[in-house]
Amino acid sequence: MRISSKDIPSASADLEQLVDFARSFDGYAHWGEKAIPRLLECEEEWQNSGVLPKTLADLRAVLFMSWRSYDRGGQPGELSQFFFAVLERIRNFGRSEMQSQRVTENDITNGQVRIPIDTKVMFPGEATTLEVVLRGRSLSGKWNPRMGPDKERSGILGVGKAALEALVAPNEVLEVTSTEKGLILS
Repeated sequence: MRISSKDIPSASADLEQLVDFARSFDGYAHWGEKAIPRLLECEEEWQNSGVLPKTLADLRAVLFMSWRSYDRGGQPGELSQFFFAVLERIRNFGRSEMQSQRVTENDITNGQVRIPIDTKVMFPGEATTLEVVLRGRSLSGKWNPRMGPDKERSGILGVGKAALEALVAPNEVLEVTSTEKGLILS
């Protein structure tokens, strides 16, 4: 699931744009049979403490499920305050939180950047070759989402030892952004 700011409806979007965006991520597929209980838990936590889910995937699932709840019996023309709180959190999500893990000496030696689970939502769900921009240099990288049979792990973006040695110092964390031209690591 790739998402950029242009994909997210603005604050002045009409109902059709809001619904199209909410429907673009299947909360049932994300949470399975726990989708409705998870929505209720998330909404209750938000009502009690103002806390929303931490991951973009969970936020998208909540938005979808909140829309489904509205679609199945909400007041005509009125989406809930919860829906709009989740949408605003999605709008703000990528501003500072989409980052790589700290690049280690071992990562540089292996020519890889580790991508934490929360940031993986910006990358394809399957292994593939990606065109990325690393610190201004266009590169072809090998992406492995590392979904694993036992549990999901950080993804690995292989960009080559020479590129990492030239562009990244040990202990740096890279900001990851998605644009219409592709992924940028800076």
